[in-house]
Amino acid sequence: MDAHQLVVDFLNTVDVETGTDLLGDARTWERWCSGHQLGAGDRAQAALLRDGLRTVVAGGTWSAPGVLTVPVSAQPDGVMVYGRHAAEAVLTAAVSLTATGSWSRLKLCPADDCRQAFYDRSHNRSRVWCEMADCGNRAKVRRYRARHPTTGPSDPSPEAGRPETV
Repeated sequence: MDAHQLVVDFLNTVDVETGTDLLGDARTWERWCSGHQLGAGDRAQAALLRDGLRTVVAGGTWSAPGVLTVPVSAQPDGVMVYGRHAAEAVLTAAVSLTATGSWSRLKLCPADDCRQAFYDRSHNRSRVWCEMADCGNRAKVRRYRARHPTTGPSDPSPEAGRPETV
């Protein structure tokens, strides 16, 4: 699995829209790790890492107390390999993305009801939405409606448009 895909999948272990958190339950977390061929490791450490990385991807500053340390492995040519557990593997992937200049391609959808992580593959790194057909379209429709409010009567009955007679 590519480094960016592992990080995106890890960042998306929390789903704002449905309110689910795969790190909230040991069995669900172990299933996610198994599906990515990783050991589960410490869930609390993984949650700290995920929340910190989501903050950084969104442009914030990681303000976790202390320092999160995990052992990582590297080959002599400088290519990052992987860690034993999920948090280690994700942190190694994040370091690799940073070293290759690809970290800035990781983004979070700005839609408040989405916030899904995605990897921007666009040539000029200008992608904004996780999916243009969903979140991007909804945002564009909201902006259009804000610029072009309806000015007609709110009552669709036939009498609504008639002048009052005294």
